[in-house]
Amino acid sequence: MDTTALALSGVTKSFGDTKAVAGIDIAIKRGEIVALLGPNGSGKTTSLDIALGLTSPDSGSAKLFGADPIAAINRNLVGVMLQANSLPTDDRVGRIITLLARIAGASGTVDSLVKRTEIDGLLTRHVAQLSGGELQRVRLAIALIGDPELLILDEPTAGMDPNARRNFWRLMRREADAGRTIIFATHQLNEAEMFAPRTIVLSHGSVVADGPTAEVRGLTASQHLTALIDEENWPTLHDQLADALAEDDSVDFARGQLAITGADLKDVAIAVLSSPDTHAVELRNSTLDDSFEMLTTTPDAERVTA
Repeated sequence: MDTTALALSGVTKSFGDTKAVAGIDIAIKRGEIVALLGPNGSGKTTSLDIALGLTSPDSGSAKLFGADPIAAINRNLVGVMLQANSLPTDDRVGRIITLLARIAGASGTVDSLVKRTEIDGLLTRHVAQLSGGELQRVRLAIALIGDPELLILDEPTAGMDPNARRNFWRLMRREADAGRTIIFATHQLNEAEMFAPRTIVLSHGSVVADGPTAEVRGLTASQHLTALIDEENWPTLHDQLADALAEDDSVDFARGQLAITGADLKDVAIAVLSSPDTHAVELRNSTLDDSFEMLTTTPDAERVTA
């Protein structure tokens, strides 16, 4: 049995003069939960489209469970929630689910699927009457028809309010606990940190980081100090900081606001706290947001494997 659920090898794709995907290599094993993280235009959606056989790469190859993507999808191995998925707005949810389950040869699973995705109360409603969170739960139910081994989700919580987002990930946790392979594209960093043991970061069509989510956060590990300083005291404090600052530490001071970033700022924090007329001193460790910003805004970023 092929243990690889999804493999992209040397994949490139351009649209006119725009290179959407610039030589991506990704391998995801069965049972993994992986966040595909990147800003808009990073190549997330195009990469997923290629993986699903919806778009042909200019070069390279895409495999799902070692097979052609369309063949894997036809065998009900893959369930998909895409941003562009549209449902007939004037049709009822129950009719859509029943019809699609019949087409997939999975009519006998409809009742359990409806309960699992908590759409029992939506079956008689028209699609046009659904909220954003309700619509995504229906799309999740559709993606799970046929009991696929792999779920691929593109921005699954886009447009949801916080409560709907929490509820969606609660349902997804249940699917993950059942051993399903889950790959989701997102620009919501907290979702990657909360749900995915592995994170792949894309920027300008390339993979710039790939590894355990905690280690991806640590790739740009640093501390951040902020404080409000009396401008008259800044020259004196600046001199006092000279011995505490490392060569690579960055210091920014403007209109009484001090911001310092560095690998270890404990001594810097002590010096700042000792300065008169210093207020609102805060020292924090870097977050996944900080790593994401650094990894995706550095020009010509090179791939980093955590």
